[in-house]
Amino acid sequence: MTSNDANMVWLEKPLQEEIFVGWSKFCQRLHRRLMDSKKNLVIAFDGYLGVDWDRLYELTKELENLGINYEIKDYSKLWKQPSAIWALIKDNIECDIHFGKIYSGQLEDFLDFQRLQEFKSYLTSLRKQQVPKLVILYGNGVVNRFTKKFFDEVFYVDISRTEFLKKIEKHSYRFLGESKGPIRGQADVGLSLGTFKLSQYICTPIFDKHRRRLIRIMSYYVLFEDEVKIFSKASFEKICDELSSKPFKLTPLYISGPWGGQWIKKVRNLDPSYPNCAWAFEAVTGDMCLGVNLNGSLFFKLPFTTFFANSKQKLVGTKIFKRFGYFFPIRVHYDDSYEGGNMAIQVHPNRQYVKEHFNERVGQHEAYYIVKRKEHAGVYLGLKENVDVNEFAYKAKKSYEKKVPLDYRRYVNFIKSKVGDLFLIPAGTIHALGKDQVCIEIGTSYGYTFHVYDYLRPNLNGELREIHIEHAFAALKKSRREKWVKRRLVPKAVLMISQGESKEYLLGRRKDMIFEVRRLELKPGTWYDSTGDSFHILILTKGNQVEVLFNNSKNSVLLEWSRTLIVPASVGKYTIRSSQECQILKVIPYSEATKISKKCIKGGTNKCR
Repeated sequence: MTSNDANMVWLEKPLQEEIFVGWSKFCQRLHRRLMDSKKNLVIAFDGYLGVDWDRLYELTKELENLGINYEIKDYSKLWKQPSAIWALIKDNIECDIHFGKIYSGQLEDFLDFQRLQEFKSYLTSLRKQQVPKLVILYGNGVVNRFTKKFFDEVFYVDISRTEFLKKIEKHSYRFLGESKGPIRGQADVGLSLGTFKLSQYICTPIFDKHRRRLIRIMSYYVLFEDEVKIFSKASFEKICDELSSKPFKLTPLYISGPWGGQWIKKVRNLDPSYPNCAWAFEAVTGDMCLGVNLNGSLFFKLPFTTFFANSKQKLVGTKIFKRFGYFFPIRVHYDDSYEGGNMAIQVHPNRQYVKEHFNERVGQHEAYYIVKRKEHAGVYLGLKENVDVNEFAYKAKKSYEKKVPLDYRRYVNFIKSKVGDLFLIPAGTIHALGKDQVCIEIGTSYGYTFHVYDYLRPNLNGELREIHIEHAFAALKKSRREKWVKRRLVPKAVLMISQGESKEYLLGRRKDMIFEVRRLELKPGTWYDSTGDSFHILILTKGNQVEVLFNNSKNSVLLEWSRTLIVPASVGKYTIRSSQECQILKVIPYSEATKISKKCIKGGTNKCR
């Protein structure tokens, strides 16, 4: 995490004193509480799947140094046997060879009822013991709806999405029965098929719900970073409140891929050992963290999903939260094929398709905004005018089964791109980013990339990538052909607002897509804007940096070239100040677009009526 990635937060001294780095001072607090209570102090450590519970050894060592009488027990034994758990999730994992279905239940579904009853009896007995002792109980699910009332203190231990996926990649934990071997295959964005299925359909829905419940009742929030960091609930909530009241950045993630290019590697000074960078996540929120600089002295990473669970309506506004719940509806990342290859020819499904087949809530819509290209570069978008779709499907299937090349150019429309072009890709449209360019991809959910053809090339592990012929052609909108695409998916910029010589253009929107894309073309000076009851995402595509002022211009943050800011709904009016000409890509939810576009912002004249 660099200084440019960290979001500054200031806390008053009383709350600073409720944050602990290392166990020493915190154990002294526990000791005082134990002595004052004159009875057993029963505390629970629960957390996200993948937490390294061995780190609690550091706590016990400090307790021993202080001479504190304690007892510590691992209660992961509350879980059912792996075979019983597999029986619950088998249909969700095996219903589709490449994908699965979201598990709709709760963590408690996986706990053994008899063991829970014994655990409750044990917790009851602790209240009757006369000699004061610190009792530490830990494990995933130890705090549940049956046991939560028994604990004096609840500690929630968090983990980043990146670390969680690493753990799932190495261990299936207790979710696969003993007779079930590893799930073979490769999913999208660099994940193995096993990791994708277990995380997407089982672990994430279960443990996200569990996290939301626990941060409401917890006493302390804990991060096992290089040094353990312990935040009182009050200090944690104040940090989230401060972060959700200002524009913020997420710490970028870089992922290599079989078609990845070299541009991001160069401009972001990535490790030379990276073979390439296919995806650079800027605002793929569920996978990312906020870097936090607390009072200029304490740095830590806060998982966005945890932040969102605590500050949901301040971040997205009441209407967006009512519509999407705990799903942040827009993602932004760079796709880099510069000196790389074509993306796979692919199709994404709409909301009805993902609900029926995968029990998901949001379809997968996208757009490409071109920021860098070579002369021959372009985008594959829609079918050619007189294509026989049945023939295309037959040829694609034959290519997959016989491992023979497919003449995809015969079937898929190609449009030469130029910097500043926006290509809309509503669900059901066949498409691919061509080689030798970089785009900002704006989208909704991800994970449902149905490959039609991937050029018979291996992934970075040397295996051929997955192809999804049946899903792709079932989701394909066959009427989206060359002429239709030109009219509907390659929009012309429309001037919406002028403020002096600075302009705001609508680049593209559709009623069937969640987001719309705009571009600010700013001259040196000040631009006035407002989030309304929603959020904005800003990406600086031209110019070195701009200053974004908020809180009646009392506070500001810098946005550097190629980086991204999320401006929460709670910010309201904000100002962009630039000392040079610049361009900013602005992404907003479609649901609030009409209202905002018809509202005259201070200092400007609205040209869109």
